[in-house]
Amino acid sequence: MGSSRLKTRRGRFGLLAVLALLLAAVLVATVLVVGWLVTGRTSSVPYAGPALYPAPQHISGDGAALDFSGKVTLVMDETTDGAARTALDTLVREVAREVATTTSAPQGDASAAGTVVYLGTQHSGGGPLEDALRGVRSAADDGSRTAALGRPEGYVVATGTVSGRPTAVLAGADPPGTFYAVQSLRRLLDGGRLAAVSVADWPLMGTRGVIEGFYGFPWSSEARSAVLDAMARSKMNTFVYSPKDDPYLRARWRDPYPDDAIGEIRDLVAAGQRNHIDVAYALSPGLDICYSRASDLDTAAAKIASVHALGIRQFVIPLDDIGGGLTCPEDRSRFTAGGSAGLAQAQAWFLNRLRDRLEADLPGLAPLQMVPTEYSGAETSRYKSRLGRDLDARIIVQWTGEEIVSHRITSASASAARNTYGAPGKARSILVWDNFPVNDFAQDRLFLSAVEERDGDLYKSLVGMVSNPMIQPYASLPGIATYADMTWNGPAYDPAASLDAALADLAGGDADALAALRAFTDLNQNWQLDYHPHPAPALSQDVDAFWSAYRSGRTTPAGLAERARLLERVPQLLTHLRQPGYATDVAAWSAAAAHYGTAIASAVRMLGAVHDGDAGAADAARSATLAARDAAVVRAQPTLDRGTVVAVTGDGVVQQFLDEALKEYANAFGG
Repeated sequence: MGSSRLKTRRGRFGLLAVLALLLAAVLVATVLVVGWLVTGRTSSVPYAGPALYPAPQHISGDGAALDFSGKVTLVMDETTDGAARTALDTLVREVAREVATTTSAPQGDASAAGTVVYLGTQHSGGGPLEDALRGVRSAADDGSRTAALGRPEGYVVATGTVSGRPTAVLAGADPPGTFYAVQSLRRLLDGGRLAAVSVADWPLMGTRGVIEGFYGFPWSSEARSAVLDAMARSKMNTFVYSPKDDPYLRARWRDPYPDDAIGEIRDLVAAGQRNHIDVAYALSPGLDICYSRASDLDTAAAKIASVHALGIRQFVIPLDDIGGGLTCPEDRSRFTAGGSAGLAQAQAWFLNRLRDRLEADLPGLAPLQMVPTEYSGAETSRYKSRLGRDLDARIIVQWTGEEIVSHRITSASASAARNTYGAPGKARSILVWDNFPVNDFAQDRLFLSAVEERDGDLYKSLVGMVSNPMIQPYASLPGIATYADMTWNGPAYDPAASLDAALADLAGGDADALAALRAFTDLNQNWQLDYHPHPAPALSQDVDAFWSAYRSGRTTPAGLAERARLLERVPQLLTHLRQPGYATDVAAWSAAAAHYGTAIASAVRMLGAVHDGDAGAADAARSATLAARDAAVVRAQPTLDRGTVVAVTGDGVVQQFLDEALKEYANAFGG
């Protein structure tokens, strides 16, 4: 009897255990289903390879690690985007021992093809690319891939095994997406190795780019080409040609381009085409245009048509920095709204007719854009209200934010600007002309910080954002890279991580060059002259640690002296960067940084002598400090319109440290 009851109890316990396991399994499945419903994917293996910038929408470690150092077979055909084909072939040949190209999936011995890479634009009709993509389906749900391949410029990078062959699939939703898949592979490769990875990605902001829109020396054709190549690596898609000191854009806008200038524009268009970057042309007639004069409308249309013949399909009419009045009697008679409203009335009349003319004569253009004379601030004005009322709703307005150089750009402000520049009840499409990291207003400085204080959800309010860089094109590259990261995926943007990744990319694997680049960048963080949130942060940390120890009688840490020695080597180490133009761009500032490095090192020795009461050694070190400080402030940087200026660096932190150190000497020995 007892044995029978025990068996019964055991049976019940066993049944309960089975039920518990079933319930647990149901709960786990429910969690997975809920997770899939919420995130569009199941749990995935964490990705463990090099960081991908811009930050993707989805990335995991699902798939298989691949070897690109041996034989690699590329599967792509004539329908695959030509720029993507060229970029992939060039990239793989940098790391592979042997590269073969075919138009169909490899057959026969699985090992003969080595690592197989499929490249193309996904088509609903199937084919080798689609078959391979299905073959490397990962543990991650396909929802994110479907999303990526259903959005403009979206792409997928997937790894795995297909028919026993190690395989990578680079698939784009369209030709730009296919090209971006290759750019992501460039970032993900670590030498000849690719970690297991699955990426599904697309941009949140539609227009992402650069506007060469500063006052000062226009960039050379070679520099523009280098900038566009760098923009492509960061998945930007727009370059606006608008240098204020190109006379044929502004002062001599009516005149046709000479042959040499036409050649430069043609080269720019070609650089854009190989990088999937749309080149826009900005004609600025506002200095002396007569808006109502038919001949000026004809001249503007003809000038645009001449540039259109070179391959440009986007056009902007900047009417900024021109004064607030009408310049010809015909306009003053015709546009009678008065004051700034009359100017807006005239501009809208001209732009509407120009838009209609271009649509009739040059079909297939992107929507016309304009820069208003009142181009900042979201508050209403007589000018903005009249412009919004009269301007064709299809014309996009470029806007700089709440200020000309905006500390912050918020979604609320952008939404307000849409209404301010729009007609009553109809919001205007707005593109931000962002004056970051432009330095034409302070040509004695470099601004090398990451872009900050832009709301992550601006893509919901704007058609795009473009960065107006510094006069120095190569020195602008890291800042442009951070801008690309911010506009591609604003919610995931990390300014510090983005900037450091850009510096590492520029250093090209040279550890000493990277250390020098980081130290030099640290000295030039203050983009806004009236807003100084974190001057030279790494140097500041070393200075603070030094003074804390020195003034408490403790042994001073070595960090400041080591930084000083590194700064002394900056000019030489920057010549090792991947882009040699950087060292040339910053030569005056890097020389000043080296002199400041010597001054800091001498000041540290001086303070040591002060501590020891050695007047002779302190005096000699003081003389060296003063000589190095003076050498750092000589006029060495030429400008277009301001003569030769002193290259200012250090964000004030170096100067403050030297001043305090010299006071310590004076307190101890006088003088």
